[in-house]
Amino acid sequence: MMATRGFGIVQLICLANSRKHGERCIAGINPITGDWIRPVCMQYRYKDDGRVPQHVRRIDGTEPNLLDILEIPLDKEALDFGFERENWLIMPGAWKRLGRASLADVVTYANGEIMYPKYKRAVPLPYLESLPRNQQKTLQLLKVVNFRAWINAEEKYRASLVTTNGHELHDAPITDPVFIKKLDIGDYRNNRRFTSDRCLVTLSLGMPFAKEKDGEKYCWKLIAGVIEIAVS
Repeated sequence: MMATRGFGIVQLICLANSRKHGERCIAGINPITGDWIRPVCMQYRYKDDGRVPQHVRRIDGTEPNLLDILEIPLDKEALDFGFERENWLIMPGAWKRLGRASLADVVTYANGEIMYPKYKRAVPLPYLESLPRNQQKTLQLLKVVNFRAWINAEEKYRASLVTTNGHELHDAPITDPVFIKKLDIGDYRNNRRFTSDRCLVTLSLGMPFAKEKDGEKYCWKLIAGVIEIAVS
């Protein structure tokens, strides 16, 4: 499915730079419109999931970071896989880093209601596809008052959280590579665990895959960005 939304050089505040099959998924909010944007690459090797390769996303040899203000050439049409209305097609041209957004700049976009609360950890693909386009959502920024992250016995990164509205998410995969590195090198000590009572979390829906039990495809809720808020 293709969608028309305009063409040109677009700004976004980076709120997700997460692992995706050896590359990254980049996403953020356009500070002018307040809309989420997920730049996607549709070259042959990336057409199945839109992940952004290193040679495209890096700026002066460095990765985009959370809260970076990015300027990216994007096209009006992008493959949305039937449910990712935030997707914009990456066009040829260098990405630019214009500066850094503050917490005050982004906290206004955060809320305390987790998308699709009826589905606790994964959302059925047929349900997403059945929604009117303006009701489809695969990215959001959450205000979190209780956040726990850990590395489990299978060496997988997981988190549970409670939002300001009391919504809960449990045992969600973490895909934020910067936060993962902090857990890996022990920045938070305490057996590679982290707890916080104040942070912003970017929640994303992953690409669909089938559960073994029923064969139906689901999109899992992922922690795609963690922004720590220092307590004064």
